[in-house]
Amino acid sequence: MKLAGYTRLKTTTGRPLFVRTDMHPVFERVYKEYRSDYHMTSIMRTLMSLNADALRGNSLNPAGDERSISCGHINIKYSLYNGAALIHFLAIGKPQRKSNTGLYAVKFNGEQGEWLHAENRIFSFDKNQQWKSQDKKAHYAAVAGKFDRTSDAANRMPEHIIGAYEKAHYLTRHDKGNQYSLFWIEKGSHKSQEAAESLASIMQQSTKNNLPVNWLIHGEGVHAFKNAAKLVQAAPLAGASARAKDANAGKAQNQHVYFSNPASSDSEKSLTALCAQAGLTFAGMNNNNRDLRRWSTLKNVGRDLGKTAAIAAASGGGLVTAGNAFSTLGVGGADKVVTNGMDALLSGNYFAAAACVVGAGIIAVGARKNIRAMAAGIKCTFGKGNERWYSGDQALLG
Repeated sequence: MKLAGYTRLKTTTGRPLFVRTDMHPVFERVYKEYRSDYHMTSIMRTLMSLNADALRGNSLNPAGDERSISCGHINIKYSLYNGAALIHFLAIGKPQRKSNTGLYAVKFNGEQGEWLHAENRIFSFDKNQQWKSQDKKAHYAAVAGKFDRTSDAANRMPEHIIGAYEKAHYLTRHDKGNQYSLFWIEKGSHKSQEAAESLASIMQQSTKNNLPVNWLIHGEGVHAFKNAAKLVQAAPLAGASARAKDANAGKAQNQHVYFSNPASSDSEKSLTALCAQAGLTFAGMNNNNRDLRRWSTLKNVGRDLGKTAAIAAASGGGLVTAGNAFSTLGVGGADKVVTNGMDALLSGNYFAAAACVVGAGIIAVGARKNIRAMAAGIKCTFGKGNERWYSGDQALLG
């Protein structure tokens, strides 16, 4: 099959791909550099998926309809024609900083005693930065949950990385390196398509570069990870020929994933299955059971409602409200800080939160037990306690 003004890309099987002849040098650049720029990796995934799946895009792209895709500073326009994909436009611009979401190198500064991120974003992992991992080495990377600033996430994530992979017996505190990679996502963007596309490309890029990676997924970062894993599963970075030979071709292989304080109700079983489908290995999960925003924590609270009601009745309490529960417990000025948040939780099935406040389910009027757990619950639910690695109330409040 030949088309005037177009050059056919080399594919042995699957849907034929054509690029406009004057755009072919740009494609050659993408092909050569996609292992060092994850935005280019996203473009390659799109092209390989079009080649591998002859039906991909048919419902959204009837013959002749043009579709545009933007991946960072790279833009592509294509349409379908007689079973082939025609790339009409492919351009690589200068990276522009529309938001701070992206990949950053983070190094430990001995003089300041802090982990500091580089000002400029990077587009691939540094293969020379690997920590010991069991009897081998691996690059360590974190997907940040909700933080106010990139610098806050950069300084907090090593606490999670070390706590997680020490707990999973992949590393000891003596094995830690002085640099890791941080995928920072701005507030409100953890469920965005951009975050998922970029994260999926970074994972697939690492596989192409034969780089072992140990991931730490923190808090709200689980949403970006779940969407990225589904994308990797649905659109491996491999063409039709490679997929025909190996069902796992183009997926994210030789990478482990540990979840810390995930802001979702997903079980270990479901996350393990999702990892496996994308070629990843589930390494473990550490939950913060003082964060009442997590449904699993609220379920545990609900199991102890009978006990809580009995305590409240025995203490002469009637209807428990946020204000009198906190003032009775004498938690400093917590009632002023938390009352509005607690009252918000009173809606629907969350009334349990007002009576219990923390997962133990025993906080109510007149009950002064577990005040440390109470304070931890306040800090995690309404403060920034969830930014910390959770190993217990004392460490969290220290």
